Amino acid sequence: YYISNPFFNAIVVIALAVPSGFALHFLNKVIIKFFSKFPKVTATMKRDLKRIAIGAVIVISVFTVIRSINSRNNTKEMAPKVAEYVEQNISFANVNGKRMAAYITGSGKHTIVMVSDQAPSMLLNPLADLLSDSFRVIALDKFGTGFSDVTDTPRTAENIADEMHEALKQFGVDEPFVFFVHSFASTYTLAYAQKYPQEIEAVISLDDFVPEIFE
Repeated sequence: YYISNPFFNAIVVIALAVPSGFALHFLNKVIIKFFSKFPKVTATMKRDLKRIAIGAVIVISVFTVIRSINSRNNTKEMAPKVAEYVEQNISFANVNGKRMAAYITGSGKHTIVMVSDQAPSMLLNPLADLLSDSFRVIALDKFGTGFSDVTDTPRTAENIADEMHEALKQFGVDEPFVFFVHSFASTYTLAYAQKYPQEIEAVISLDDFVPEIFE
């Protein structure tokens, strides 16, 4: 039951916690007294628990090995499908000698650029397709995510903003666009807006971060 009033909530928590604490303390004493009276029972339980623990470790180890093998096999099986997806759906821009990937779809007077810290070119393409009738949509993988290359350039918000700026130029984004950003991506989107304010029409953010959080 949700108690919205903080003061009343605190009173209820204390009222329930204190007697619960005494009850657990009493139960603990009863259990200790029981085992001290029956040492054979205690020894038997210790032996059985040890066997159970060893068995659990063996089962977990075997399960982990099997899962690892299955995961490796699944990765091998998926590789051709992933390569086919990239060939058919992903465009690349050359930024500082590295490839930055994007899923590009749709057309319209407005362009929406989607960025997140996962792989928007793969995870956000269903949303991009839904918007494609009215908008041009670019789901952009920053370096180190999705199908984009990894880079040695320091991962500062300013560097990421410059890299995205260059990629969008190569993708033919020459009019103000709408940023759709998620979570941590809002930090380098903010840097982009500060460096290239004339290029942004609007920003739509979902669960975004702000610099004060890091400060």
